[in-house]
Amino acid sequence: DVSGFRGKLDRGVYAKRNLDETRVTPGENQVDSQYGSPILRVASMADTFSYYAGKDAAMFGSLVASFNELYANATKEAAAQVNPAKTCTATMDTDAGEPIRTAKYPNGLSNVDQDGCCNACSSDPTCTAWVWQPSAKNCWPLAVAGGVNMQTADRVLGTPTSFTREAYSLQLYQSA
Repeated sequence: DVSGFRGKLDRGVYAKRNLDETRVTPGENQVDSQYGSPILRVASMADTFSYYAGKDAAMFGSLVASFNELYANATKEAAAQVNPAKTCTATMDTDAGEPIRTAKYPNGLSNVDQDGCCNACSSDPTCTAWVWQPSAKNCWPLAVAGGVNMQTADRVLGTPTSFTREAYSLQLYQSA
């Protein structure tokens, strides 16, 4: 059964490209096989399938049979690249100048910690920064931080890292 191969191959290529752009090496902490990490292998499978389809039917069949397991391993590898506890940079006692809130959170969020504020921003593709108020546990995900950042007590200005945003958008899903 080859249903869904094209989408899975495309997501593998997308995952590798975005990890390359952020200089995160898939599999760098994982000893896999002589052929590289699962994401690297999924990203190159389209060429591999094309090569063996016309040359070696037995090898092509073997690759097709093993692809779903390889894809599942690539999914695990991509998920391991996301570490929500380390997804944002933050500057204490700083507030955004002339901010514009995201449409997803026009009134902000209440009763959240700094990690929750970071995660809310990281999961919203329109969010470029966030402001958190430690004393009241308020959070304002921002589409635009705008203006000059101001030194303000009881405020933390944060930004999601580029890798985090890409990782959230590129995660390989087994069900896809």
